[in-house]
Formats: sequence, structure tokens, C-alpha cells
Amino acid sequence: MSAIYLIRHGQASFASENYDQLSSLGEQQTTILGQHWQHLANIDKAYRGELVRHKQSSECFFRGYYLKEISTNPINLVIKQGFNEFDHLDILAQYNKQWQNQQNLQDFIIQHSGESVRVGNKVFQQEFSQAIKRWVIGKHDDEYKQTWQQFKQLTVTALNELIAENSTREVKNIIVFTSGGPISVIVGHILALDDQHVFAVNQQLINSSVTKLLFNSQRLSVDYINNYSHLEWKNSNLISHR
Repeated sequence: MSAIYLIRHGQASFASENYDQLSSLGEQQTTILGQHWQHLANIDKAYRGELVRHKQSSECFFRGYYLKEISTNPINLVIKQGFNEFDHLDILAQYNKQWQNQQNLQDFIIQHSGESVRVGNKVFQQEFSQAIKRWVIGKHDDEYKQTWQQFKQLTVTALNELIAENSTREVKNIIVFTSGGPISVIVGHILALDDQHVFAVNQQLINSSVTKLLFNSQRLSVDYINNYSHLEWKNSNLISHR
């Protein structure tokens, strides 16, 4: 069987003016993953979403991957829109109209981070979970740029296209730089999870973690989810959820 390795991007710039940038920790996480991959399966093909954090994650990964062996023919990445994350800012803005002004959202996060970053993250996560529930139930679809059902369909279509494009036996190992949303949707699609359990998967995904799928012409399965042993091996302080 062939393998698809879904790589969640490194830590992005949470609570900053532009979330779609890797933080210094995010760069470190994905570089370490690339270094770690030198001891794993050879990469035959690579894909990524369109977002800046996907591009930066792939660049840091290959910087680590080729650290000891300079390649004159690095792997070309195929870009697929279906591996993009959902628009979390739009989802938050429709949940709380005051957050249509992004500065108000940043102020909310900073205000609740006064005691500690951990407290701020917990308060924000509670609000974000409620915003996601509002989006997923489908009763307010006309308010969003993209509905939950549309997002799921785009993700599954991208997965199916990837499999169709790599049906030959020569392609054995494929890596995909993407986000928590697409990874959890794909896992949910394969395991027939309901929406609640899809987001339970999403909330557990670690930055730069790897989820492995196996496929052939008859079967598509999940081998493992959310492997971040490369960070545990290096330094547990490198582990982050967002």
C-alpha cells in the first residue's frame, strides 16, 4: 500500500495582526520534523495548501530534510486549494459581531491573557469552540463565506484527487503540508465520525504533527493520528497546539 502523511503546519502567529505566518517556534518545529524524516521513508511526492504557513512549513521542513545531503533536484510541491484551512476569522466574526474588527478580537485575547497565556488561551478556546458549533450546525449558512459542508467537500475532493493522481505503484510515500481542519475532516471521512468527533480530533492536533493514511485501489485507511514524537525526542517544550 502507498502512504499519505498529513503534516499539520508549525505554530502560526497566534494573537498577532497576521496569523498566517509561522512563529519562530513554528519554524523550529517543522525544521526538526524535516531533520527527523532523514531516518524515515523516502519522499516520492509532496503537496501543500495555498496558505503562507503551509508554504513556510514546507520550506522549513525541506531545509531540515536536506541539511546533511544537498539535493540538486528537490521535490516539487503540488498546490491544492482543498488542503487550505477554514477561515477562522470569518467564523469568529459571525459569532461575535464586535470581532468583525480584528483589533477587538486581539484586544479580547490580550485582555484574558493578563493573568497568564494559559488562561488567555483557555478563554479563547471556549469562545472558539462555540463559534465553530454555530458554523457547523448549518442554521446560519448564509452568513459565512464558506459553509461547513462546502469546506468538508473541498477537503475530501482534494484527497480523492491526490489518490487518483498517485495510483501508480511507483509513488509510495506522499507528504501533505496542511492544517488541523483538513486533517480532522479527512480522518472523520475515513472513520465515519460525526461532526462533534471530527472537532475532537482537531482540538488534539499538535503543530507539525503527522497523521498517516494508507491506500491502494481497494482501500483507504488511517494508520496513525497526531504523531509528534520528533518534538518529544528533541524537547517537550517545543510542543504546541496553536
